[in-house]
Amino acid sequence: MNTFRGYGKKFFIVTILGFLGGLSGAFGAGSLIPLFYLITGQQIAGVDFVTRTIGSVFAFLHIPFTLPYLIALMAALFIFKGVVQFSTKYLNQKITTDFEIDARFDVFKNTLQSSWPYLLEHKLGFLEKLLMKEITIVSSVISQISSIIFLSVNFAVYAFVAFKISPLITTMTAVFGAILFLAFRPTLKRMRKLSESIRIAEKQMAHFINESIVGSKIIKASASEPEVVAVGKIYLKQFRDDAMKIFFYRSWVSSSLEPISFCFIAFLMFLNYRSPNFNIGAFAAIVYLIQRMFSFIQTGQVTVQDLFTNIPYVQSLIRYRKEVNSSQELETGGKFKFEEKIEFKDVKFSYTKGRKILTGINFVINRGEMVGLIGSSGSGKTTVADLLMQLFRPEEGEITVDGENIASIKLQSWRKKIGYMPQDPFLLNDTIENNIRFYNSGMSSDEIMIAVKTANIYDFVEELPEGLQTVIGERGVKISAGQRQRIMLARALARKPKILILDEATSALDNQSDMAIQKSIDNLRGKITILVIAHRLSTIMSSDRLLVLEKGKIIEEGAPDKLLADKDSHFYQIYNILK
Repeated sequence: MNTFRGYGKKFFIVTILGFLGGLSGAFGAGSLIPLFYLITGQQIAGVDFVTRTIGSVFAFLHIPFTLPYLIALMAALFIFKGVVQFSTKYLNQKITTDFEIDARFDVFKNTLQSSWPYLLEHKLGFLEKLLMKEITIVSSVISQISSIIFLSVNFAVYAFVAFKISPLITTMTAVFGAILFLAFRPTLKRMRKLSESIRIAEKQMAHFINESIVGSKIIKASASEPEVVAVGKIYLKQFRDDAMKIFFYRSWVSSSLEPISFCFIAFLMFLNYRSPNFNIGAFAAIVYLIQRMFSFIQTGQVTVQDLFTNIPYVQSLIRYRKEVNSSQELETGGKFKFEEKIEFKDVKFSYTKGRKILTGINFVINRGEMVGLIGSSGSGKTTVADLLMQLFRPEEGEITVDGENIASIKLQSWRKKIGYMPQDPFLLNDTIENNIRFYNSGMSSDEIMIAVKTANIYDFVEELPEGLQTVIGERGVKISAGQRQRIMLARALARKPKILILDEATSALDNQSDMAIQKSIDNLRGKITILVIAHRLSTIMSSDRLLVLEKGKIIEEGAPDKLLADKDSHFYQIYNILK
């Protein structure tokens, strides 16, 4: 995707504005020549390009070529130049602001809509850094390109008028400006390399800070603050050193251009003031024009420096957009349907080559059935849930619903009918109501209250002074683990799912909270299809069927009481170890 696609027309408008601004400024300065003639009383007609041009305009408009009218023209030209400059700045700001909004929305939307395997590769803080800083820097590149166009057109117009006044001096100025640009080119390359180093350091620091905040409890519990701070100091030192180097190069260039331009103008004065053709009015005009040209060179040099500094951020954004666009989930297929059964048929899956997680599993979940899935850590239980939610695709085999591959059903249609409750709850720093609603603006208050009662948190909510409007804090820190999980269950049930997946949802809860959630699940039996992944025996003992997963395969299947009756069964051994 072309990051700057669609900006050609805007840059064309900037070019026109630059031409008009340069024309008004150059002829406003050139008016010093006829002004000098009018003040000194010297002959005007046929003297020079600027005077002839202004005289022709006055004659066309039937305006007398007198001092008051000339001064009025000069004032009008510089006022017009100011209006053009303001319009250009406003246009630049509008362009960059629109770009920031569009780019942030596009990146954020496409990131959330990308595949789960791609999202797994993301580091904490990287996306935030890209959205909030790097896109702002990239938007400044558009402004810098626009500024370079504006300055270049201005420079060309000023150079043209100056050349008409004094070809020799203008040619010398252009050559000197080119030499300056080439002299500072190695500096631009160094700044670009330093900028890339800063960009990487900023992302690493953002990831490190987010990671440290998320793990702050463990850090404090292990008294590791000094070591963590020391690592952070290394990142900050690298960032400081590179930033100071860039500041040195940028300041050195911008500070040196002004005295260089003054010395050059003084040199021109020394060469010309003894010439018999020396005209103070023409020299004043040419000095002003050259001074403005050097100002354009100086501003352009700084802008080009900034542009080179920001190129790594542009490249980073382009790379990211290509990656995220190539990782989009395909939203094709038909509507959700589930009348009879879901079936895993010889499903195989691995996260990395050579390490199979599922080696060929086969099982059926009938509609309205409650199926328990148990197994040792790493046996592939969560992977089964992820495949059912279509977060991953099977490498071999297929998952069907009523005989049709679930890949043929639209992802949004499929997932909207699934209620998912993970082991680690994801809660917003918001009210209980908004956590249950979870961005579903169409959900009514009655539907939320039904979910609250079904999840057995009505009594808990009623005891709170603000009820459903109670803010639960970051990741739900103001409430207990059991209450957090029951809010998660209420959120899942408020979606009115056809399939409910509980992935180790009660593994870290106390017995009372576990019983409350178990009661809620029992009340749902027969109404929706439930897949329970658990280590706790109490959670899966009421299942209609139990699946025992080991080393990526289903090694046992049957009703819990029947499996317990078989002393040789794997479940019997697990039950007697854990009971």
